[in-house]
Amino acid sequence: MSFLNYGTQTNPRWTVDQPIFTIARVRQGRQATYVRGREFGASCASALLGPDLKMPGQGQSNQPQVGGAPWDVLMAGGPPLTFVQDVNPSYRPWVRGHLINGGWGGSGRDWRNLTPLTHSANMNHKTVETYINNFLELSRRYEASGRRDAWYGVYYCVQCAADPFALQPVATELYAYAPSFIRIGWCAVCVEKPVGGGTAGAVAQTAVNELTAGTLSAAPSLPFAPPARAWGASPTLPRGERPGNPVLGSFPGDCPPATGNGFDGWIEIHQG
Repeated sequence: MSFLNYGTQTNPRWTVDQPIFTIARVRQGRQATYVRGREFGASCASALLGPDLKMPGQGQSNQPQVGGAPWDVLMAGGPPLTFVQDVNPSYRPWVRGHLINGGWGGSGRDWRNLTPLTHSANMNHKTVETYINNFLELSRRYEASGRRDAWYGVYYCVQCAADPFALQPVATELYAYAPSFIRIGWCAVCVEKPVGGGTAGAVAQTAVNELTAGTLSAAPSLPFAPPARAWGASPTLPRGERPGNPVLGSFPGDCPPATGNGFDGWIEIHQG
């Protein structure tokens, strides 16, 4: 929920509740190249997520709709089977995993936002997404409980491993076209709401401009208790994997540094 003041600090005039802060600053890196000369799947993606994503009617679907080699088409000079055909019981069914969740607005039609994930890796990613959704719901409730001067959102970034899931990145190995893990980082941000403009439409446009290109502030303290992490303090899912190997891309430069607010953090989701 979003209420904006198009009056003044001393004589406020608040807009009706409306969806303003949903998703902004969506960025996608180039496709990954684990096999020389063969691009496939995402490298990294990020987005600024807001509490208005949790307003009624704001949910999206964006199910994966893109295919091609080696997902569901055999690649010339490539693996003898596709990800769809892979019958390894430890990994199937393979999933075209969103880096930025489709329910938030992440694309299901662009391989720059999709990467092959095993069933268990995709479920572990969903666990992290649930944690982020829980934060956004708490932020929405905070916004709805009064007339607030600032929003609390989440900068969310997913980076694919620099190394493939296969031991050898050769063209004929199917798992050479999937990352060995994905690293997810998130940071709470505080966005000051604009004041003034004279009309509801004017202040709403100013707010959109700020969310798109304005300065974001860190949130060293939150006005609500952050949600609990289902995985505890583990740096990886599954637990026990070794974290810290190189990843593709980088965290957005306009994201403020993480703080000790009990929410900011990162985790690696390993294939398996």
